[in-house]
Amino acid sequence: MKKIIELIKEKKYENAIEILSNNLADDFSVEKAIEGAFLEAQLQMNEVFDLISEGMKIDGENCILYYLLGNYYLEYNKNKALLSYKNARYYYHKHGIKETDVATVVFDKEPIKAIEDAISEVSECTDVRDVSIVVISYNTREYTQKCIESIRATCDSDVEIIVVDNHSVDGSLEWLKNQKDILLIENQENVGFPKGCNQGIMKAKAENDIFLLQSDTCLLPNSLFYLRLGLYDNDKNAITGSVTNNANNYQNIDDQKIDIDDNVDCFIKYNYPLNNPYEDKCYLESFAILIHRPALEKVGALDERFTLGNYEDNDLGYRMLKAGYRNVLVHNSFIVHYGGKSFMKMASSYVDLLQKNKNLMIDKWKFDFTYYQAIRYDLLDLFDADSDDKINVLEIGCGLGETLSRIKFLYPNAKIYGIEIVEDIANLVHEKSNIICGDITKMTLPYEKKYFDYIIMGDVIEHLADPEKVLEMLTEYLADNGRFLASIPNLMNASVIYDLLHGEFEYQDSGILDRTHLRFFTYKSIIRMFRRTGYEIDNLFYKSLTLGRTDNYPEFFNQLLKIEGVCDREIFDVFQFLVKAKLKEK
Repeated sequence: MKKIIELIKEKKYENAIEILSNNLADDFSVEKAIEGAFLEAQLQMNEVFDLISEGMKIDGENCILYYLLGNYYLEYNKNKALLSYKNARYYYHKHGIKETDVATVVFDKEPIKAIEDAISEVSECTDVRDVSIVVISYNTREYTQKCIESIRATCDSDVEIIVVDNHSVDGSLEWLKNQKDILLIENQENVGFPKGCNQGIMKAKAENDIFLLQSDTCLLPNSLFYLRLGLYDNDKNAITGSVTNNANNYQNIDDQKIDIDDNVDCFIKYNYPLNNPYEDKCYLESFAILIHRPALEKVGALDERFTLGNYEDNDLGYRMLKAGYRNVLVHNSFIVHYGGKSFMKMASSYVDLLQKNKNLMIDKWKFDFTYYQAIRYDLLDLFDADSDDKINVLEIGCGLGETLSRIKFLYPNAKIYGIEIVEDIANLVHEKSNIICGDITKMTLPYEKKYFDYIIMGDVIEHLADPEKVLEMLTEYLADNGRFLASIPNLMNASVIYDLLHGEFEYQDSGILDRTHLRFFTYKSIIRMFRRTGYEIDNLFYKSLTLGRTDNYPEFFNQLLKIEGVCDREIFDVFQFLVKAKLKEK
């Protein structure tokens, strides 16, 4: 340690990093992370960010590491540099300098003076805005207190805290009135979440970004910091949202259900620098969303027709997409969400409210968004690429592009493309995932031949009048070592066969007998179709689901299986086949 510091002071950086490299793996520490990041920066090497990240896994509140992070960002994103320097200042005032010896080589003056100078210099060429936090309170006194306390414990004092109370009767209002650092709006009735948020936005400082935060949340150290880094990562970013333990929209990365008295420190491990923490989304759940003020002014506030709440966040996200902005899920910003504490107070009418607002959303946007925004994890599980591979992916029938966005997050070097037949949807997400509008049965594909490592058709083939013609055409665009991935319903599922042998065959709104299906398939017909069109099937996986079973099923199938040559019993349980195919060798 002392030898390395001496060599750094003598500017013998190569000698210092050689010694450090030989000892880095042994008892890795914050001090070693700081020394390594400093030396890598001096020698213009490539491990600066990784060393800072590893150091912050140990100590996420270290002011020296945030100062070095600011230096790292300075070359290519001054907004993120400024935010990092400000976080360094925040933690300097909170904890001081712990590693005093190594600080003497990082700073060429008093640490706080160096940090303040860095802030002053970079502030002249940045447009980072302060933040107004808007919290909606409705009969959640304990959770509201916990939320406000977490803001105070993890955020700099320059954040503005606005609480809109929707006529609480549980003591929330009395407690809020005694808080000197809160701007309070007292409603005489429950105006709901969207209108309450809009009231808070109107109350906020006009130039500030807006952080909408539900009262049943708890901020962790750096939760807001990483949301702000995400917001200022790209000029097109309009909204950033956190991962959590309790949410929909694939924002859960830890499913622990906790109560207000439980320790939340176990979640802090998620808040540290990542090389690729950002994922494009159609919308972000409003338990915690940070909104860039210019985008908010252009697009407008929350649609109050979604009162008392739910789906106003979907709508806001879609409007941002339509205006050319991005909604970004930040995977290294974790915020604890206890979940639904206000809406649980109105449980009797909650289901009706959900349905009403869902119908409103469908009527407003002219398509059933719930059908088009799923992530196809079952098909993603068929990928065999490494995370750093350069792959080209085409999804046909990509909907709102959520599967493609997840692919881009999991494979940062991937190039993603989508084709969606519904014009309103394709236009909405065109810039999100290189999505074009088209009918795969009629269009000429604007791509190079043999370009795609993966072509995906999830629940599409059964909608085609001539699927074999399409499959054969797509062989020209699949790379020689590429893979074709598809999901196809199984007509021989027990629910269909049982009804059919009892004289019933009724189309349905969804499922195997979806009324929009034009073709039907069995295990053997799928294999033949792919062979005829130029493919070899690597794997054919089963997705089993026992649909609509009755007490008569066991005896019925015992008799059916006695027929000579009938399929194996397990085939009747299959709801859907997952196909992984490659080009047939010529």
